[in-house]
Amino acid sequence: MGRREVEPAALVAAPRGSGRGLVAVDAAGHPLPFDPARSGLDLPIVASGDSGVVAVLALIQSVDPALFQSITGARGFARGGVLLEIGPRRVLVGRDAGPEVIRAVVLVAEDLAAKGRAYGELDARFAGQVVVRRKATGGGEGGPGGAGGA
Repeated sequence: MGRREVEPAALVAAPRGSGRGLVAVDAAGHPLPFDPARSGLDLPIVASGDSGVVAVLALIQSVDPALFQSITGARGFARGGVLLEIGPRRVLVGRDAGPEVIRAVVLVAEDLAAKGRAYGELDARFAGQVVVRRKATGGGEGGPGGAGGA
């Protein structure tokens, strides 16, 4: 049986007491034998070893490597969402997002940039649309009241 190469998809915090800071994981969230400090991996940091979040990152890595490279962090979000941090901006996608959702986010971001329009958040959790918000919504895990507002 041969070996196959596995792409690292994210960095996650190592278990407490392990003596390591961050651990590289694959698309399924399994630890890989890389030392991020020595290998120079430039990957998004995931708040926990959430395999759903890591799977979304792996999808983005395969669909749009440039978008993947711009993601600095990712974590689970309210109601099955995934929050991606891209500098001062945020992108929200569902854990079940497919390639078409990732492409739609990229197209909207490119269109906004071409028109010189600032935004704080792109929300692609809704079927067939990407909602553009000037400012990122508050909170994180969402609770009573959520982002609310007019």
